[in-house]
Amino acid sequence: MIMKIKYLLLFSLLMFEYSLAAVPNDWQKRFLSPSVADRPWAVWSWDNKDVTFQEVRDKLDTMHKVGFGGCCILAVNAYREPGYWRVFNFTMKEADRLGMDLGMQMSDHGSLPDDIRITPSEAMQRLVWSDTIVDGGTLRNLALPQPDTYKGYYEDISAYAFPASLDNAGLLSVSGDSSSQTAYFISPEQSMQLPVYQGRLTARLPEGKWRILRVGHTAVAPADSVAGQEQGLRCDKLSSETVYKLWTDWFTYVYRKADAESIRRMLKYVYVNHWTADNQNWTKNFPAEFERRRGYDLIPYLPILAGIPMESADRVESIARDVQLTVSELLTDVFSTVASDCFRQYDCRIIGEGVPQNNGLVKIDGTWKESPAMLKPLLDRNFVTDNGSIFFCIDNGVSEAAADTSLNAEAEEQSLSDTLANERMNEAWMDSLRIVSDSNRNWWEESKSFLTYASRCRTLLQYGRQVNDSLLFVDKTILSDIFWTHRNGEDMDIYFFASQADSMRMVTVSFPVTHRMPELWNAVTGTIFRSANWKEVEGRTEVTLSLPAYGSVFVVFPKEDSGAEIVEPTLVTPVVLKINEWTVNFSEIYKSITRPVLFNRSREENKQIKNYFGRSFYKGLFMWKTSQEGRIVVRLGKVDEMATVRINSINCGTVWTAPYEVDITDALRSGSNVIEVEVLPSDWEGPIEFVRKE
Repeated sequence: MIMKIKYLLLFSLLMFEYSLAAVPNDWQKRFLSPSVADRPWAVWSWDNKDVTFQEVRDKLDTMHKVGFGGCCILAVNAYREPGYWRVFNFTMKEADRLGMDLGMQMSDHGSLPDDIRITPSEAMQRLVWSDTIVDGGTLRNLALPQPDTYKGYYEDISAYAFPASLDNAGLLSVSGDSSSQTAYFISPEQSMQLPVYQGRLTARLPEGKWRILRVGHTAVAPADSVAGQEQGLRCDKLSSETVYKLWTDWFTYVYRKADAESIRRMLKYVYVNHWTADNQNWTKNFPAEFERRRGYDLIPYLPILAGIPMESADRVESIARDVQLTVSELLTDVFSTVASDCFRQYDCRIIGEGVPQNNGLVKIDGTWKESPAMLKPLLDRNFVTDNGSIFFCIDNGVSEAAADTSLNAEAEEQSLSDTLANERMNEAWMDSLRIVSDSNRNWWEESKSFLTYASRCRTLLQYGRQVNDSLLFVDKTILSDIFWTHRNGEDMDIYFFASQADSMRMVTVSFPVTHRMPELWNAVTGTIFRSANWKEVEGRTEVTLSLPAYGSVFVVFPKEDSGAEIVEPTLVTPVVLKINEWTVNFSEIYKSITRPVLFNRSREENKQIKNYFGRSFYKGLFMWKTSQEGRIVVRLGKVDEMATVRINSINCGTVWTAPYEVDITDALRSGSNVIEVEVLPSDWEGPIEFVRKE
């Protein structure tokens, strides 16, 4: 069975060469050895398959082994199946055995059980309208044309009359971007608001021809099917009554089906798939909420939303913006508040795409990347506006929502960069990233180092509170390719810097801090160093940072001196180690080749090797004299995804990000040595270097 993985990610740090700080405080201990509570979560899809007890046990054991702290079950339709709850109850027991918490999915459409249904009047609402031309001068009892409906549900709001001679004004495309143009605008004095009763207009209009606009609302129709089943309606996210009813009914159902004691203790998150109300622009109490928030009555201006040009271009655009703003506010004030109040009763939180962070909701967004190294720049940008929420996903296949997402990586990364770069740090939104890849991806078994790194980052990025302040870059240049954020608490100030450049950067930063010594915390290696390259200047502290390609670093100012000695950066000296021949084994196609130097697989004539996508094992021999002093490090050069280095069959470590270097000192022996580099998936062009650090 092929499993898919969707990665919701984290953040990266880089290596600095200074001395380790002394006795760790509580936060240092949490950083060095992250707790289960600080680990990322997995999201595992059960749809379109029968999940067995053995599979549950094996999968949870694997998740726990590589470093996940919890698991959220994605099941769009599975919990309608008779055996779902039996397996879910077993899953809770297994997760409890491993010290993991659980989450599950809820979607207010096709995945709802049969005894929880949303009626058209409880669904998301949208404005609809129809118009007709009539003659005035007499009392009319006119049946107006019926606007669009969903399954017969429709409610009138109002009707409007405009002189038909003004019809040459045409219709307006209301965009909200100050670009709406028309040659003629209808003044308020030229229009009349009319009552409608049971779809009929009873009014005496003045002589002449009149255009009658009938405006009402109906339910937003469901989108395409999910997992092969017809979707149901989605809850009105702007109505506190319907939101409360939905969640109360859902929790009642879940607690009736599952083991109540276990689920109360184990269920920590509920995943809401596509909860957003992109097509919703109305709810029954929208006029009252609009007037309370915007300070004027919307009803006379409803024709603008039907494309009728009224009053002026400024008025048209302001109405469109005010409606959008009111919908946005109601999504937060109604959905977020009511849902969070309901969830607190069950000790749960909501996660989902487009969810505002307010009141404890956790928002996630999606993108596609292949390797941990490719995740880093996205991750770093993300953490400038996020506080460390981490979810990964394990899926049986690309979900319906993601199936049409075939993206160009470079274009998508630029788009995501633009989006996150324009978000301010004080906005209450969380933008965790979802990265999609296979769980049978070659580096899945080696992902523990990446997940441990993610856990360390999550630990620091949940510390204290986020602060909006300013920093000075000493060279006075505007560094648009370096992102940063600041967190403050009782024990320390934490600054996070992330380079988006594809080459080494040296930057000196001036911090509004004095009388405290800066420390550099490395989430990749789990080490804490004292910076040697810093000084106090005019009441500020200047620290020089060396950032490798897409590198990042935590600069920490503890309020109490740890007493660690400041040590100058180590000297790096190249070491010449001659490897005359490389043997490369392509394990999955049972082929081996021998080359005098590292090579580019894509240039090989053998098509099996050229198109190979799997693990490759590089092996070489070199001589070593133990008299050499200092630490010996091997630098691998360019690596596609991950690489593990072994010297004399001793595992020296796995690397997944620049500068791709591994300390091999303790594995070396005098005389002949064997170096093995296991590369995932298969590409490694080098150049390989050996250096001595003193």
